[in-house]
Amino acid sequence: MMILDRTRERRTTGLKRLGYPLMFLLVGSLMPLSIWVAAGSALVRQQREARRARRLACLIDADCPAGYACVNGHCIPIDDC
Repeated sequence: MMILDRTRERRTTGLKRLGYPLMFLLVGSLMPLSIWVAAGSALVRQQREARRARRLACLIDADCPAGYACVNGHCIPIDDC
């Protein structure tokens, strides 16, 4: 019985010794990755909004699609005017 208890104890101690550093390495490597993913998604969103704003820029009502009017250089739905 004593021999089995010692081997069990060694296994759990070995897992703790190996598990905690591996967990810290995993978390430490995932944090910068998540920051890059967040920055990339913010950049993509900003580019989409800029593209949408350029597409709806106008000088006269003829520059806007049907159902839109040109107000202060932007195409706005006629219902909102």
